[in-house]
Amino acid sequence: MSETIEQHVRAGEPPPDDAYLLLRGSPLELTKLGDQAEDFASRFTYTGVAVQGVSLVVARDEQDADVLMASRFLRSRPWVGVLRAASVRSAGFVLLPTWEAPHYTALLGMMPGATLETMLALVRADIRPNKHARRRGGSP
Repeated sequence: MSETIEQHVRAGEPPPDDAYLLLRGSPLELTKLGDQAEDFASRFTYTGVAVQGVSLVVARDEQDADVLMASRFLRSRPWVGVLRAASVRSAGFVLLPTWEAPHYTALLGMMPGATLETMLALVRADIRPNKHARRRGGSP
């Protein structure tokens, strides 16, 4: 049974255009993103409709990104995709502040072009090794 994602949205401002959005992955590939998006759609609706979503963590700057890579949000991931909020929004993704800060969910399919393929293309522009990861290696 699905629940509404709206009940998990917290109050707050959208991330500024220059904020970093960190996508946990390993590997960062279409199949894995698709699995995450489908799992989200099987559990949540948005405005009454099943919708795919991808988890992101928001960082204000490079230093904040480094701190988050060492945190419980990302330290289990040897690779992290780094996006900018402006790029994600301009590609048509809806960004919702969900659960505990700094977590956000990017909703797919709300606007034309907001697809898994588009998200992956944005991610592949900046994939970084996580020097704080508990396990290393693998491919991005």
